[in-house]
Amino acid sequence: MVTTKRSKLELMVSLLQLCKTPTKRTKIVYQMNMNNVTAKNLRDEAEKKGLLERIEDAEVITYKTSKKGLKLLVKWKEICDLYEDENLPTNELKPWPS
Repeated sequence: MVTTKRSKLELMVSLLQLCKTPTKRTKIVYQMNMNNVTAKNLRDEAEKKGLLERIEDAEVITYKTSKKGLKLLVKWKEICDLYEDENLPTNELKPWPS
């Protein structure tokens, strides 16, 4: 089995796509197929850059893509359209090829 390491930008785009609707930490870890520490570091970085919003409501913490994050997704889609590479994540979170 040949695996390809995902770039930091690809991981960030996948996170922002996943969190277009409020998403719990557990779902992020499972959907993105990464460990909790790596997911936390990615979430923290996205929050610091203003791409992701943390929502605390009645002891439940969820994450949602911010307006700035949505702009990044639009730009990413434009780049993918220009590049025309089917392996790059576009608008939908798809399982990463193994």
